[in-house]
Amino acid sequence: MRFLVILPVAVLLASVSSFVVQLIVPHYLDPAQYSQFSLSWSLGQLIVASAYEWLRVSMLRYAGGNAQLASIRVGTLRAMYLIVGAALLALGGALLVGHALCGWQLWVAAACVYACCQGLFDGSQAYLRAVGKNGKLASLMVLRALAGLVFVWISAKLFGAGVAVVFALALSFPIALGGAVRRWRDWSVDGIDPVQLSFLFRFGSLAALSSIASAALQFVARATISSDAVAETAGALFAFDLSLRVLLVLGAAANIVILQRTIASADSGRGEAAYADQMFLAAAVILPAGVGLMSVVGDFTSAIVPVAYERGFESSISLSVAFATLLAFRTFGVDSLFVISGDSRLGLLSPVLALLLVGLGASFLRGSPTRILLLLIIALVVSLAVACIVARRSLVFRMPVRAILMVLVACVPIYAVSAGLPMSQGLDRAVVVTGLGASMYVGMMYLFNIGCCRDLIRRTA
Repeated sequence: MRFLVILPVAVLLASVSSFVVQLIVPHYLDPAQYSQFSLSWSLGQLIVASAYEWLRVSMLRYAGGNAQLASIRVGTLRAMYLIVGAALLALGGALLVGHALCGWQLWVAAACVYACCQGLFDGSQAYLRAVGKNGKLASLMVLRALAGLVFVWISAKLFGAGVAVVFALALSFPIALGGAVRRWRDWSVDGIDPVQLSFLFRFGSLAALSSIASAALQFVARATISSDAVAETAGALFAFDLSLRVLLVLGAAANIVILQRTIASADSGRGEAAYADQMFLAAAVILPAGVGLMSVVGDFTSAIVPVAYERGFESSISLSVAFATLLAFRTFGVDSLFVISGDSRLGLLSPVLALLLVGLGASFLRGSPTRILLLLIIALVVSLAVACIVARRSLVFRMPVRAILMVLVACVPIYAVSAGLPMSQGLDRAVVVTGLGASMYVGMMYLFNIGCCRDLIRRTA
């Protein structure tokens, strides 16, 4: 019961903090600096996926298994974390020392340092999730959220440079680790077991390819959008970043609660039910969040969007929210099924297909953020359909199609409240719409027992 209270609160605080960070940055950076920040941060995410994701997935999946075998695997993974982190720091340092502090060298160096810090942080989170240390996990998430908020605000206000903000975000990870991890000897390693390293790399690298393709998709999208005039595309990048920040962070945070439960269910022999639960629970969190964000974005545009960003933001925000919603559901509702099953190869086709479709189409659509976003949505719809077909045929389970459709029906009141509420646009209206819409959504979910949520509430009460 304590876990059911502490961890969701930490997830909520982390999500709110991430949202506030995204709102702060454009108010202190001009459009050119914001574009640099967006590209550098996105490159950092791509490096994290490329260098660390196989380690994170392996840690999450196998750190909580057989005690003796898990100890050997955890020691091997931690050693590799330290080696990869040292290599990224060395690369970032070489770029800073060996070249002039300007141009691409500086923002690539910032991306390397950011990737090193986030990768180690994510590894700690994965270990705590795997072994069930939920109190430490919650404190780690809260400290990281607060440190990121403070450091970003200070760096943006003092320096007004996109690269400075990326370095500030990087610094928040070790600060949070230092505050939450009291016994650093827990990170001591006895060496690398070659047999286990080979096993973990085969499992993790296949799972990582999916995340790498998704991160590459986002980086290519940002790079393509930013190829146009800065004054207009910075607003489109802001809309894109804000949508992804809200929905992917919310999905990742909710998945902290959901995924370990479904992995445990699958390990106990209830694989079919676990797969269906993962899809439904991801949809029940992500879909109403997407509809809600779409419903209130007009209310806070004037308050959160600087004048220099308004034109690009307003023309791109609806498509950006649609893209982020689809990506979050595919990532946490469908791609996660292959991690649960232990066969990471099955999850490769969908994200790689989306990346190829966008890569081929982007060369014909440069200079138009709206067209790029439409291309991204089409690519995601195709890749999501392919992922569902592969999951249905390979994992052999009954997809909760009816329950997900009912979730969409339950989302209708959120939009209805926004469309029919007789209040002028503003932050107060956004608060009312969010409160009423969320209450009506939860009420419909409970009243009609969508996805057996009423039974779930009774079991956890």
